[in-house]
Amino acid sequence: MNYSIYKLSFTAPCRFGPSAAGAGLNKSDIACQADTLFSALANECAAFYGTDKLQIFKDMVQTGALLVSDLLPYKDDTLFLPKPLWALEHKREEEESLNTIKSRMSGAKKLKKLQYIPVYDFENYIDCIKEGKSYITDNNKIESIDDIYEKQLLERVNCRGEENLPYFVEQVVFAEKCGLYFIIGYNDESQSKVINELVKLLSYSGIGGKRSSGYGKFTYEVIDLAAQDVGEDTSTLYQLLTTGKGSIYMNISDLIPDKDEIAALLESFYRLVPRSGFVTDGGYKATPFKRNRYFAIMHGSCFKKPLKGSIIDAGNGGSHPVYRYGKGLYVRLDL
Repeated sequence: MNYSIYKLSFTAPCRFGPSAAGAGLNKSDIACQADTLFSALANECAAFYGTDKLQIFKDMVQTGALLVSDLLPYKDDTLFLPKPLWALEHKREEEESLNTIKSRMSGAKKLKKLQYIPVYDFENYIDCIKEGKSYITDNNKIESIDDIYEKQLLERVNCRGEENLPYFVEQVVFAEKCGLYFIIGYNDESQSKVINELVKLLSYSGIGGKRSSGYGKFTYEVIDLAAQDVGEDTSTLYQLLTTGKGSIYMNISDLIPDKDEIAALLESFYRLVPRSGFVTDGGYKATPFKRNRYFAIMHGSCFKKPLKGSIIDAGNGGSHPVYRYGKGLYVRLDL
């Protein structure tokens, strides 16, 4: 399989709804799951090329000929990957001093809050896990994503009812030379061309929520990971995707296993995230309807063998299917 990355540079604020149950417009995430990206691309495909092309696009993904990852953060040339959820047990033969225990526990608390690891330091992180060492120490100040974005809470007014009512919207603004990237895996150039056309259309309409207010618009850069002149992070990422050592597979897209793959979860480390929301029938007087709620396996989950995943129809009485993406895309870890 061939791999490329799309680095999105946002020209407007964006808003991605968090997966937490009950979260409203006043909370926003900085990342975007692959199912949201796939649905946005599918909408562009249906709007500009019709349902026949949409079916072709859906079949490409269903058969595994075309795969996409979640949208993940980057900072200039530094790419970030999710923190692996895999855990190893370590027996400590020597008695530790109180200061050593305190230092290790402090590092463990900081690590728990850490969501993403820079690709250039990913091998060091894996080595720390294997050797039972603390990844976050006073001598190892890791690169954080905290300075690549700013969250802003804005007040808006709903004027559609009899009474004007205020509400709050949280938006995300990315710093200069920062944004989100996603990976595509494809068998041949025809699939890459399809994605490129759809991403171009999507850049004008935007991705995420509140697009009618101008949110989510972006420019983008495409990088072939197999090219010789790519940077250190992109080269390392390509190795993790294609020639990574070890027998543990970490997913970098939200995953919906097939029924016959459920048993494999017994030997896996994973986290479930609820996925729900609204879609519209389309047309001038579009009527939103609530799609079926389901659970997906979050990126960063680890498996002893790669699961193919599936695409489901989460429609709930609407006039058209509501396809939701849940195919697996993995990096291989030496754990």
